[in-house]
Amino acid sequence: MLTYTIFASNTASSGGGGLHQAGGAITLQNTIVAGNGPANCSGALTSNGYNLDSGATCNSNAMGDMTDTHPLLGPLTGEGVHPLLPAARRLTRACAGWASRPISAA
Repeated sequence: MLTYTIFASNTASSGGGGLHQAGGAITLQNTIVAGNGPANCSGALTSNGYNLDSGATCNSNAMGDMTDTHPLLGPLTGEGVHPLLPAARRLTRACAGWASRPISAA
């Protein structure tokens, strides 16, 4: 299970630039998947809730999930961190737990 993880601004030649499930199981909880190409996710993913998908490819249909939503992440810093922009406070209330967690790149 992937929890409190960010997959942002990645690319792949096919499939999901953020997550590509080719075998086994991938379960997401409190995870941001955004701005990846050609799609955020591919394959059969499971949501345990409170995920944010900037598109609609991660099977985010559990309680608290948000699709087609901009994550309001700042640019990647030298420390490998995508900081939340000030306007993201609305989203952290919707995605339980994010407000109190450090945000780092996956």
